[in-house]
Amino acid sequence: VMDASMLVGFLELFIQKMPGWGLADTPEHRLLLVVAVSIGSALLLPLLYALRLQRFARMIPTPVFYGFNTALAVTLLLSEVAVLWGSWVLDGPWFAVVALLVAVVAIAAQAWLPRWPAGVVGMVVGAVAALAISAVHLHAWSTASFGPVTLVLPVQLVPWRDMLAPQVATWAIVQDVRLASSSLALLVFVNTVVGEAATTQMDDAQSRPRDWWPASLAGIAATLGGSMLLSASMAPTYAAVRVGRLDWRAMLLTALCVLLALASGLASWIPPATVSGLLLYNAWISFHRPSLALMLEANTSSAPAKRPG
Repeated sequence: VMDASMLVGFLELFIQKMPGWGLADTPEHRLLLVVAVSIGSALLLPLLYALRLQRFARMIPTPVFYGFNTALAVTLLLSEVAVLWGSWVLDGPWFAVVALLVAVVAIAAQAWLPRWPAGVVGMVVGAVAALAISAVHLHAWSTASFGPVTLVLPVQLVPWRDMLAPQVATWAIVQDVRLASSSLALLVFVNTVVGEAATTQMDDAQSRPRDWWPASLAGIAATLGGSMLLSASMAPTYAAVRVGRLDWRAMLLTALCVLLALASGLASWIPPATVSGLLLYNAWISFHRPSLALMLEANTSSAPAKRPG
């Protein structure tokens, strides 16, 4: 959430500067700037690890880790409550019913099927429920996408040559992209280090000195294809720790499943309500309830006692 929000903020600034740069405000040029920032941040991320700046994470107290996750949970909860409220106009109660069903099933799967991906289980049940609701004509999903999916890498749509046009201030663009890339790389680095430290407190498994190389290379390869550089999300990280170690075979199988879902068009059959339910589940799992209980207990105990009479 924080990574995407920062990139959107930079893009809004870039849109304001486009006339001065000599670039027309088109979707292609916006994509160009997003991809450029993503590639720059992916190239800078290994440098932060090479300088061993992750050592400073040891200076961050434990409550900061849990406060970080709880803040993300509150952000997700507030955003999805707004989505559920706004969906009432088009879908009535059905959007909220499916979203809450996904969240409840995912929470139940986390408790009773610990070796199953709880979020995926919830989304599958929610998608089946949404299709059943549509099949019996209780509700037509106006916001669901059932169209064909075309596999195109975003980088294929980027007009790189426009950056070198005579009327374009190329150097000014490079300067702003460099600043945005540095900021995004630092944010991703901090988020990832915090996530690693929080996970270490769960299983006591310390990362090896060169563990950052595969992830860095994967980030560079992904951004060269047009993807955005993102931090690891805590909810699937916790799920992975519960199941066991994710080696290269498990990661390869996961990537093949994602490609299969996209190539087959299966992704277009997933109603947006199930995505909202998945985010609600992520908000639920990100809350660190023991720390909240301790905070409430501390606030209660520090309150001045009432004098009789």
